[in-house]
Amino acid sequence: MDLNHVEASLCFPTFPRFCGQTFAEAHDKEVALACVRAYNDWMVEEWCGDSGGRLIPLCIIPLWDIDLAVAEIRRNAARGVKAVTFSEIPTHLGLPSIHSGYWDPFFAVCQETGTVVNMHIGSSSQMPARRAYDCGWQRRLYDAGYADVHWDASPTQRLIFLEETERAGAPYVGANFVGLLHAGPTVAAEGTPEQRARWLPPVLRGDEVWCQGFSEPGAGSDLASLRTKAVRDGDAYVVTGQKIWTSHAEVADWCELLVRTDPEAPSKHRGITWLAMPMDAPGITVRPLRTLAGSTEFAEVFLDEVRVPVENRVGDENDGWRVTMVTLSFERGTAFVGEVVACRRLLGELARTARKNGSWDDPVLRRRLGRLAAEFQALWRLVQANVSEAQATGGVPGAGGSVFKLHYSHARQELYEAAAAVLGPDALDLGRDWTLDRLSSLSYTIAAGTSQIQRNIVAERILGLPKGR
Repeated sequence: MDLNHVEASLCFPTFPRFCGQTFAEAHDKEVALACVRAYNDWMVEEWCGDSGGRLIPLCIIPLWDIDLAVAEIRRNAARGVKAVTFSEIPTHLGLPSIHSGYWDPFFAVCQETGTVVNMHIGSSSQMPARRAYDCGWQRRLYDAGYADVHWDASPTQRLIFLEETERAGAPYVGANFVGLLHAGPTVAAEGTPEQRARWLPPVLRGDEVWCQGFSEPGAGSDLASLRTKAVRDGDAYVVTGQKIWTSHAEVADWCELLVRTDPEAPSKHRGITWLAMPMDAPGITVRPLRTLAGSTEFAEVFLDEVRVPVENRVGDENDGWRVTMVTLSFERGTAFVGEVVACRRLLGELARTARKNGSWDDPVLRRRLGRLAAEFQALWRLVQANVSEAQATGGVPGAGGSVFKLHYSHARQELYEAAAAVLGPDALDLGRDWTLDRLSSLSYTIAAGTSQIQRNIVAERILGLPKGR
């Protein structure tokens, strides 16, 4: 069987995924093992048997027992069948992560027998695979000794690390964005020693992913108007409400959650508490939201009397708004460092593309790219200034992060509009990275605080102007 044959194809990847998951969840494992073997025999001997090698049998394994899985790989390899599927990301079935070492014998026997592994996760979402990839990269950073740079290093060292990894073309933090750049720094700055010991190491190892439960249908830009309530009941808070635009909720282990613990507080900014909510707690419903670019990194989260231990509270009860300002200062101050470097690199790519396709002859376009180059250089200098301020004031970015966020959001949108001008009709091709990035850039003047909110912060906290009434 030639896996490189141009007409050969793996047989129905969704069907073995469905069967593999069904067998793994069966209570009688002897019957389940018999079903796995019977399925593979049918796939090899009947379904693909008469295809002349044009269909490659895609076998399944008994996911619940690593030794049985290895034996099944050997049994199939002995008859020339060398393709196998994982039925969903293992952690979604309550099994160890593929990065845990548990699956090493499986991958070893696949390498030994030349068996191709098809990590099929279904067509409904790309987020489980995104999590597996992003956490795998984070684990490699951890093993190489680079993970601690996020919190144990100085802001200047952190800036250098983010700059160099982006210049090297290293993978983006992706699904680890909230854990590494929002919740993690907040816990590091505001959490107790016990909380830091519990939550920070798994994030650094790539073992746990966090999502952000801040915005609500009626509390987006006006975040302090949130209505999700938490009622103290002994050693737990009982949480009821709804969150929206919850980043990475579909694959998260924890949620940094804002709740209202005192609805009678004299100010809406008071009476808010910052909680760390386990995403496997009973009463949580996650509904992924598909973006304009087709991804599902956001979700609606419905909370129906979810019990969150009081020990998961970061900061004092009703002091959550102050803690939230720490979170948002990281989000607006240093979380976009790598993206600024990426945008400056993209400008160079745009100029090279323009020279190749002739659009460089347009003097208006040349001036446009030149102005953007100057803007992103200024943004980079602003990042350096903000980091220097953070280092001098204890590591937490100040209000200057809002100046950066405000200008960066608009500059990024202008950059991708310039990319569309360079590409011409190809800008409508959704298969091009720049096209999807252009669609994504539309959200930047809303995400992490709208531009209107950033202007208010700059006016009140930097310029000293009076608050609007």
